[in-house]
Parts: sequence; C-alpha cells; structure tokens
Amino acid sequence: MSTPRFTTSSTAAQAIELITRARKLFVTAHIAPDGDTIGSALGLDWGLTQLGKEVRVSCADPVPESFRFLPGADLFHAVLPEPDELVVVPDSSDPQRLGAVYVPELFRNRPVVNIDHHVTNVRFGTINWIETAAASTAEIILELVQALDTGLDQNIAVCLLTGIVTDTLVFRTSNTTAGSLDAAAQLMRAGAPLTPIVEQTFNTRELSDLKLQGLILAGLVVEDGLIWADNSMQVRRQAGAGDNHGSGIGTLLLSARTAQVSVLFIERDKNTIEVSFRARPGVDISRIAFGFGGGGHPQAAGCTLNAALLEAHERVLPALRVLLQARRAERRPS
Repeated sequence: MSTPRFTTSSTAAQAIELITRARKLFVTAHIAPDGDTIGSALGLDWGLTQLGKEVRVSCADPVPESFRFLPGADLFHAVLPEPDELVVVPDSSDPQRLGAVYVPELFRNRPVVNIDHHVTNVRFGTINWIETAAASTAEIILELVQALDTGLDQNIAVCLLTGIVTDTLVFRTSNTTAGSLDAAAQLMRAGAPLTPIVEQTFNTRELSDLKLQGLILAGLVVEDGLIWADNSMQVRRQAGAGDNHGSGIGTLLLSARTAQVSVLFIERDKNTIEVSFRARPGVDISRIAFGFGGGGHPQAAGCTLNAALLEAHERVLPALRVLLQARRAERRPS
C-alpha cells in the first residue's frame, strides 16, 4: 500500500468514521452514469459488504452496456434511500446529478457523505470529501476501502480500475498524475486486468454507435477554435441507436487540430438538452458549465438545460465564443 494522499485530512476522517459506524448504507451513482461513478459505487459496495454491512446501490439511469461486465452491475436499481440508511454519493458535483433519486426531503436532515473530485462540487453533503487533485473519484474510494481495512479483492480492484481508466481516458487527461498510475498499479496487482477493461470500455462498440458517430460528425460545425455538433433524437433514430446516446464523441471532436473547445448537444427530449464540453489544456470550461447549472473539470464538464435544441445553441455558443476571444486576447503579444 502506498502512502495515502487523500485520507489524512480531518474531512476524510469524519467520512470514514460515519461510514464505519453505519450498519446500512445507500450508495448512489449519478445520471448518465460513466465508469467512475459506477466503478466507485460498486467498489465501495464490495468493500462494505466484506465488513458485513447492508448496502444498496442506486442509479436513476440504467447501467450502460459497456459497464455491465463489472461485478455487481446488476445490483443497481432506481430506488430511494430509506430512513435508517447512511447516504454516500460518489462522483456527483451537484445533487441534481442524481436525477430522480434525489428527493430533497429524503436527503434533508440526515447524514450525507459526498465524495468527489470535481472542482465545481457545490458541497451539498453533511460531509464533503472533495479531492480535486484526484484524477478520478475511484482513486479516493481506493484509499477509503484501504482505510476501512477492507481486503482489496479482485471485485473491488476491477471496479475501481475501471473508474480510473475511464475518467483519465486511459491515462491521457491532463490531470493524470503519478498517484493515478500508482493507484492503477495497486489495483492490477490485486487482480484487475487492464487490457480487458480497456477493450470493454473503449474498444468495443455496437454497430449503431458507429453509425451514430458518423451521422453526428457529418453535421459538425467549426468556427475559430470552437467545434460543435448535435446528437439529436432524429439522428439516433436514423442510426438505430435507441436510447443509447453514444459516448466519447465530445473527445473525438476535440481531436481536430484547430479545436480548442468542443461541445456536443445531446437532445434527451424536446425540452431537455444535455451539453457536454471538452477543452484543451489551458482552457477552463468548468466555469461555463457551472454558470449553466452544471459542473465538472477545467477540461471536461457538462450541464443540462431545460430548452429546445436551437435555444440551447443560442444560450451556450455565445458564452464559449466570449471565452475563446478572451483567451486569444490574453495570448496576443502586447
């Protein structure tokens, strides 16, 4: 076990104490679940179950196909916390990210442990254990289960390595650190197979996903460092993608050589648009996302708007143009 990076603070100690004392726990992932929230929730579930605790894992949305290989993925249900359960929320910067699982009166006046690594976290918990130096929440959960004296078995290791691998895009994001690599090495030594995890989460796609990706790329718009596209309901029907909203397209857009910021507008329904932002190192789009009620990281963030697709364009794109204009002005020689 390496020297702890995250469990030395008083906030971490308070979170560990609450979790240690609890007999029943409710662990919930966020909507549109990614590998970090699913892997962190399941890794914690396996660790707490080892200690004889009663644990329920919840998510308002179904687990995506690419993460159904994880041990315990079938345990997720869209259920609400019960009065005698300690609520633990991994990887959610805002309670609204919990979707239908977040019922304010059920979360009010009860202990909630908020464990996250997003700089835009609004600190909605009773205990807010926020580690912005972590590249993934799974890195924090790894130290948590070790602090609880949980044996690091293969189930825990597979779940947490999936969280690290997916949130760092296989160790390619700018916030990947030596600590991230060390955590991954610990999990590999505990039995987590890196290559199959990468194969499942990045290298395997449904044919409809590829068709969807092609249709989205065919409609992309490029303008002076900004690249954006729509993932509309019509496009998904044309691709035969059903409820699958695709993944990784925002990152693919940003790979264009001239792009500084990419935006993908995902039409959930006629009046709900999920906006996914990606940016090159040095461009901070987290404050843009936060301004629209979302959150995330400087280079990867998102928000959800109650708007039609065209209105979402009209609200978001001008803010990004201003951001890029300001950045160009800063870099212009005096």
